[in-house]
Amino acid sequence: MLNRVLSAAFAIVLLFIAIYNGGWIFRLMGYGVIALALYEYYTSAGIMNTYTFLGGLLTVLFLELRGFEDLIIALTFMMMAFLVAGLFSENLKLDVIGKFQVSVFYIMIPIYMLLSLEVMGYMNFIGLIFLIAWFSDTFAFFTGRFLGRHPLAPAISPKKTIEGAIGGIAGALFMSLVYYQVMGFEAYMPVVFFSVFVIGMTALSQIGDLVASKIKRTLNVKDFGKVMPGHGGILDRFDSVIILIPVVYYVVLTVIM
Repeated sequence: MLNRVLSAAFAIVLLFIAIYNGGWIFRLMGYGVIALALYEYYTSAGIMNTYTFLGGLLTVLFLELRGFEDLIIALTFMMMAFLVAGLFSENLKLDVIGKFQVSVFYIMIPIYMLLSLEVMGYMNFIGLIFLIAWFSDTFAFFTGRFLGRHPLAPAISPKKTIEGAIGGIAGALFMSLVYYQVMGFEAYMPVVFFSVFVIGMTALSQIGDLVASKIKRTLNVKDFGKVMPGHGGILDRFDSVIILIPVVYYVVLTVIM
């Protein structure tokens, strides 16, 4: 428990530094998270090799240089390149290519969307993403530990409970409403709409946690890594964050801007 609290506190301090400073510090940490998450995922999936890791880094570089422009074309060319390279390497089978594609859409693109929100000047929404995900996880953990009786999804994550999920939603909503007042979110949306939005996002963050648990069960691993004692890997800490990013990104583009 102490390791869990200390590593979480350290992560929060790093996140605060990144969000407070923004700019190159935020981007540097963002790309560091991508690189580490890719390493954890490729290792867990059993596809960690020069081709996949280099392909992942090249995809990230393409996103940095071109944004989302021509991304589909670039990914198509990359898949063709993988297929051709498979003629000369036994390591590049079709299941490897499929697992690589998961890394593109599950890790690279969402985190790049997060970096794009920083460029657009919406650091307050980035803070909201982490607040919802991490406070939902924290309140769900402690509520489930002390009050949990009914399993939420026993086949996927036996320790998660319905009581924990409800506690996570309530706790994240309370903290988000405090954040709403402090950060002046009334300029973006009325409090009722914001509350409904947060409840939906909190439920989604818990689904993201279950999705990651399902992936880990499929890959036969307990955690994606060990970089965060008490939590697992960086990807274990970002599982509920990743699923929220595309939704917030879409809301900012279509409703806020």
